[in-house]
Amino acid sequence: MSDNSIQALRAGKIMTMAPDRPLLTDGVLLAADGIIHEIAAYREIKKEYLGPIQDLGPGIMAPGLINAHTHLELSHLKGRTVTGLGFEDWVQSLIRLPLKGIDARTLARVRADLSAGGTACVGDISGHSPSLMHDFLSASGLFFHLFLEQIGFREKALHPLPGKQNRLRSSPSGHALYSTHHRTLQLIKGWCREQGHPFAVHLAEHPGEVELLTTGQGRLAGILKKGLLPESFTPPGLTPVTFADRLGLLDPGTLAVHVVYASPEEIELLARRGAAVCLCPRSNALIGVGRAPAEKLLAAGIDVCLGTDSLCSNTDLDLFAEAAFFARDLHLDLGLEQLLALITRNPARILNMDKEIGTLERGKRALFSLVPEELSSEQ
Repeated sequence: MSDNSIQALRAGKIMTMAPDRPLLTDGVLLAADGIIHEIAAYREIKKEYLGPIQDLGPGIMAPGLINAHTHLELSHLKGRTVTGLGFEDWVQSLIRLPLKGIDARTLARVRADLSAGGTACVGDISGHSPSLMHDFLSASGLFFHLFLEQIGFREKALHPLPGKQNRLRSSPSGHALYSTHHRTLQLIKGWCREQGHPFAVHLAEHPGEVELLTTGQGRLAGILKKGLLPESFTPPGLTPVTFADRLGLLDPGTLAVHVVYASPEEIELLARRGAAVCLCPRSNALIGVGRAPAEKLLAAGIDVCLGTDSLCSNTDLDLFAEAAFFARDLHLDLGLEQLLALITRNPARILNMDKEIGTLERGKRALFSLVPEELSSEQ
């Protein structure tokens, strides 16, 4: 077989992330029109394929990466927030900034950075410039799911999303249990369940959230009562994970983001409901909100993935850097396949994109990344 339209790539190792054959030594990927035609060991391919092969060297090829939690619309605010002092100082500094000021030059730089880092897909949150972000993502060539974030305590019926094409890659989303009316969250969750879309919500991210929901007191409550929280707000007297469950928000279609503050019982609850969790370890560390119980979440069998969060709370959008930080901080012996699953196979399944991306298999998109040597050598 020899066909000039076929792209042929050879690598020292290919982490396909496919359950039946996750690792190929001296592997070759053949693709046509952006779709994988064949992927196998070089000794198998060379018997049938006679065309040119681009050799990527002795390193490791992996699927294109999936950043499950970003706020790309805030990228123009990089380095302008207060960090290291906790969530309240961070959010107060954030809301003083021009949240709707994202510009084309910054978005172009974001796209270049994502591409350079091997990212093929984002689960992006937009609450300030949704139309702009949808247009940008649609033109970017990235796979994406755009979560249209609803904030506030006015109960309102959901409006249909504009355009049939938008329904394929966009869905409404709540911000958090303390910033979005509980009935709105339930309406959104019900809509997502009916449409088969993932439902994302920031959950149990910081101590102020726990204090506000359990007692109605604390510094965060004081900040929110100046504008967001209505006078009629009554705390449910429940911790975030328990309250989310009471509202019926936790099921296999839910992506709970952060989950820094969850008890062993609540972790069991998340596992029992089948909810997935996106961890953003560098963001949590930079803001100063604490460290998620990652070992317990993984041990419970919860579908875990990683996200970088926004450039307001992280230094970059590099998922390999996020994974390396996570691995160094983890009190578990996590192998390379398990680590890569957090930024490929797992989020693809969570975002309902696993038929096209997340693994390198015949019939899927030929989107790949190259694992940095320092990450592969640490595993």
